[in-house]
Amino acid sequence: MSMYSMEDVARFAEGDMEVGERLKFEEALRGDEGLRSALSRYYDIHSSLKMQLTEDEDDRKLRQTLSNAGNVHFKKEAKLIQMQRYLTWISAVAAVFLVLLIWAPWRNNLYEEYAETEMIAMVERSGGDDDQMAKAVKAFNKEDFSEARAALEPIYKKDPANAMVQYYYAITLVETDDAETARGVLEELYAGTSVYKYDAAFYIALSFLKEENKERARYWLQKIPEDAVNYAKSRELLNKL
Repeated sequence: MSMYSMEDVARFAEGDMEVGERLKFEEALRGDEGLRSALSRYYDIHSSLKMQLTEDEDDRKLRQTLSNAGNVHFKKEAKLIQMQRYLTWISAVAAVFLVLLIWAPWRNNLYEEYAETEMIAMVERSGGDDDQMAKAVKAFNKEDFSEARAALEPIYKKDPANAMVQYYYAITLVETDDAETARGVLEELYAGTSVYKYDAAFYIALSFLKEENKERARYWLQKIPEDAVNYAKSRELLNKL
């Protein structure tokens, strides 16, 4: 479930990523054929552009001949033709990048792009269910949401007011196609005052987006205020809808 953009691909190719980020990108490459294809295309385009913009021997000979002849008219015309050739190539490259940015073959859809969430290890104890919680965290971060749901469900039922448990349990419900139940949990979380209030609103929007109900997704994204941590991400997604 890759969420890398064309900018990320370019940063990786140009060596602009920090070590940790680069390692994660390389790990994603191993399991994502679309991402590998995007990187390969970037290298191909970059290499071709570099070759086209490098003055070759014929160009140097032509320039020398025209210089010796002192024919200013033909020199300008030759430069104009050469520049037009370069501009045509650059335009073609720009068009390829534009197609890649719009199509983004390494990304499956907007839901998968924005739904990637890592479950943090619980600091607080949840009724002595440490082993069960550890199992849930491990399964969740491996994207085995069925197992994570099974591990979280008894913890949630025992302590339904635990906002952190509510939030991650609801995500497993969305991921296992039980969006209606998930929204009930998330709406209760949104009605409260925990730190997960607006995360809940964002995930309600995602649950509708997964069902291709963009109107309801927009409705919930618009509930996230400017001072919320996920405001920028919510507006980014809203603009893409």
